[in-house]
Amino acid sequence: MRRLRMVAWFVSVRARIAHHLPAPLAAPESVVLAAARRRVIGALLLLALTCLGAGEFRAISPLLPAVLGLALLVFLAIQIPLWLRAKLRADHVWLMREREHD
Repeated sequence: MRRLRMVAWFVSVRARIAHHLPAPLAAPESVVLAAARRRVIGALLLLALTCLGAGEFRAISPLLPAVLGLALLVFLAIQIPLWLRAKLRADHVWLMREREHD
């Protein structure tokens, strides 16, 4: 019974995501978008490493993990929306280009 609820939850989440992304992300990635994507992935990896190594960072300075984590969260809060907006705009232009040729 519990598995069925979990499967139903995953199906509903997938449907909600599909509702917000009706078309696949189709545009070829430009150099700027690739760099932004790499920055986001790098910051997420650094945040994970900061969380995993918080004890070692505290040995250096008691505030270092908190400051580093907060700085990475602020960076991600700014970078992710900018990257997503640029990516969605590029995808929209790419998809509209294909429709104009039909």
